[in-house]
Amino acid sequence: ADAVARATRTVVVEMEELSDAAFVIALGEARARGCDVSVALPGAGRSGATTAAARRLVAAGVTVRAVDAPTIHAKAVVADDWLYVGSANLTKASLDANREVGLALTDAAARGAVLAAVAADLASGHAP
Repeated sequence: ADAVARATRTVVVEMEELSDAAFVIALGEARARGCDVSVALPGAGRSGATTAAARRLVAAGVTVRAVDAPTIHAKAVVADDWLYVGSANLTKASLDANREVGLALTDAAARGAVLAAVAADLASGHAP
């Protein structure tokens, strides 16, 4: 959530599960600061907690899209020039209790590849 809290331009998230309260707040605050914030979530099979978080994000002005195909299993966050890819969902259990692996990168080529994939998913998505 620190990278999202520092973002000044753009935050893009593609996540299988997103319900961590601190992260949901950070995304809403980024939007309130004027960042362009977009979130891609699975179109089906979401947990109730992820669906509730999606509703809170939409209410905060975040662009949230539910993607039916391909099935979203990704865990990626881009905040300005910073990229996270890994195994952690944005849930309390995944962030606080599970053994997860992830990489934080500032590599422009990697960030561009992730942004292109997420942009395609967002474009094919629909309101959650």
